Amino acid sequence: MSKVKLVVFDFDGVMIDSPFYSCWQLFDKVLGCEKEDRILKKKFFEGDIDYKTWSKETTNLYIKYGLNERIFYETIKKHIKPMEGLEETLNELKKRKIKSAVISGSILNIFWFLERRYKIRVDHVSFASQFYFKNGKLQGGKFTNYDFEGKVEVLGRICEKEKISFKDCAVVGDSKNDLPIFKKVGLAIAFNPKSKEVEKSAHIVIKTKDLREILNYIQE
Repeated sequence: MSKVKLVVFDFDGVMIDSPFYSCWQLFDKVLGCEKEDRILKKKFFEGDIDYKTWSKETTNLYIKYGLNERIFYETIKKHIKPMEGLEETLNELKKRKIKSAVISGSILNIFWFLERRYKIRVDHVSFASQFYFKNGKLQGGKFTNYDFEGKVEVLGRICEKEKISFKDCAVVGDSKNDLPIFKKVGLAIAFNPKSKEVEKSAHIVIKTKDLREILNYIQE
């Protein structure tokens, strides 16, 4: 493996710690629209709709169930925190002159909140969804297919910008949506993997909630 020049992080379960599988699941629970969103998720996994459509329709559910800016940020404060060692890990990568990125199917506004509150600094930030609030109310958002295979597309653009190859990259992920990007990079790290499939697809498996553990496997 060539020296690592870029470390790519998933967001839910990797950069952030929460008792929920994802930020989407968290808001489903808080708003009480789990049953309706399960129907949308089933359509996505059966190939009837793409990720962009699923996230847009789920956001419409949140509008219907009254998600506003106050509830949004109160929920984040109550249920989401940075993964242990996140700030130190990012700082160490910077010292080693290794670039960082986050590519996630989650919600960009949550990253922005944590970035401000905890002074998190990442070189490249790509999220599948961004919420728009107006006068405190959720109005809609901007949605992409940047999850699953879409993560590979995003990483390709970052590699082109940084003038590096996929093999120069390490990816830290935990879920099935990271499998496509795991297959492309020089180093795939499963961080507290959520399934055996993810665990078996990685070069390295870490089963601790201290993100600094990945630094032991990042070749300078």
